[in-house]
Amino acid sequence: MTAKQLRWMQWAVRATLTRTRMTPREVTGLSRWSSHEVAAYLAWHEDIRVAYKLIAE
Repeated sequence: MTAKQLRWMQWAVRATLTRTRMTPREVTGLSRWSSHEVAAYLAWHEDIRVAYKLIAE
């Protein structure tokens, strides 16, 4: 793994953890996050592809 790939992975993990700690944005229509919704939101809005199973762990 290159240094650039490692930095990107660290950023993606931080973004994922940050998003799960926040209340979902009003436009999502959600009152709380599920692992599926976090994965979908990150893929659509942040261009981060992560399996929902990893978020659930």
